[in-house]
Amino acid sequence: MRFTDTSHVKTGQDGAIFGNLMFRFDTMGNCLVYDVAEIDKRAELPIVAEFSLSKNDPVIPHANSVVFGADYYCDGDEFPLIYLNVYNNYAKCENKRVGECCVYRLMRKGESFEAELVQLIKIGFTDDKTLWRSAGDNEDVRPYGNFVIDTEKRLLYAFTMRDLDRKTRYFSFKLPDFSDGEIG
Repeated sequence: MRFTDTSHVKTGQDGAIFGNLMFRFDTMGNCLVYDVAEIDKRAELPIVAEFSLSKNDPVIPHANSVVFGADYYCDGDEFPLIYLNVYNNYAKCENKRVGECCVYRLMRKGESFEAELVQLIKIGFTDDKTLWRSAGDNEDVRPYGNFVIDTEKRLLYAFTMRDLDRKTRYFSFKLPDFSDGEIG
């Protein structure tokens, strides 16, 4: 696949690609599934399915970061677990869910998809504000919550977006097994 500026997708937060499918999420837990094999052939990538995360789950992620992990929930699953950050969907709530990340199992059923929340993890550096808060009077523009996963090394790299001095801080953590987290 080569870089192109001719294929487009609808607005959303972030997405992750597995095989020829891109899962593009928005802040309300809605997902459009695109066929990326069509890049360079069409102005807009074709949507092959859409689904929403369950509103009955204890958390709906903001999806600023969306990435496939290293593990499959069950042998025979088509997709590895997918991680979505909560970020600021709960900014006005008592529990702001700082640094929390939702882990989902994606399942294809015919031509449709569904997701099951299997784990809720908290990225480890959020409890120690000296790690991610700016020193002095610098305001943090986007202090925490984004991440990438190195599936070979089984590491989760979290990063602060930036402070007013334009500093970005990176942290690495062992990627937890999906049985280590909790729901709710």
